[in-house]
Amino acid sequence: MNSIVFPAIGIGNLGFPIDLVAKTMLTEVQQFNTTNLQKVTVIVHPSDKESVQCFTSIFRHGNRGPITKEHQHFMPKKSAQTSGALGKVSSPSLGVYTMQLGQVTLEVSSGDITKEKTDAIVNSSNPTFSLKAGVSKAILDAAGGQVVHECSQIVASSNKQHREIVTSSGQLPCGKIIHISGCNGLSTIKEVVLSVLKLCESHQFTSIAFPALGTGQGGVEPGDVADAMVDAVVNFVKKKKPVHVKFVKFLIFQPKMLADFHQSMIRRSGEKVEEEKGLFTKIKGQ
Repeated sequence: MNSIVFPAIGIGNLGFPIDLVAKTMLTEVQQFNTTNLQKVTVIVHPSDKESVQCFTSIFRHGNRGPITKEHQHFMPKKSAQTSGALGKVSSPSLGVYTMQLGQVTLEVSSGDITKEKTDAIVNSSNPTFSLKAGVSKAILDAAGGQVVHECSQIVASSNKQHREIVTSSGQLPCGKIIHISGCNGLSTIKEVVLSVLKLCESHQFTSIAFPALGTGQGGVEPGDVADAMVDAVVNFVKKKKPVHVKFVKFLIFQPKMLADFHQSMIRRSGEKVEEEKGLFTKIKGQ
């Protein structure tokens, strides 16, 4: 079977919100991986102007192909592996280790995070996002006064304590800087990494670079940090099924820590990925 037609499921008697149905159907098709199905059509009754407008708007935002008022045609993405086992660890060049986790590539290497051109980089800071020590100092110094000013403005304009904030990149080549706090202990590292990855997905960032969290002033053992950070990425892929995030990089400032991260990746390689089946996967299996 190379094509299938769906009605706009659930917006009639079931009364589901139109925008939720449109977003859900678009997401399911984009995540569905197949070599046979080539065309999916969603029929929206032309007399239902509200539904036509909603589906058109959401599908145009998610897919830039041509759209008609009566029905929408879109193609499932030919994506990388999204299920099965976590990929083996490879080393494409000296001191660089990569691992495929579904659609997400995890890379670990030594280097300077201020030189990264990813959509975002992570700055591990304090509760007021003003820390100027270690990697945080290097990031803020390289980014310039504009970023420091943005951080202070966000803190001053809010009555609540932020765990993470997003600023411009200033003079850095990355897209944005995600500043995080409360990452001074092993118990919080995994939680913080997962939270940042969710934030990246919601902002539709495709790539993100982290430093080795907690190994500086936090004083956490590098091996424990490596396990927590790698586990967070694996759990993110397994449970959240990201659509936008494709590349996660851990930048290790001290090359001697590379071995710890390499071993953590090896321990998780080959592990089976059990993702929740989506609508179109369930149909295929019937």
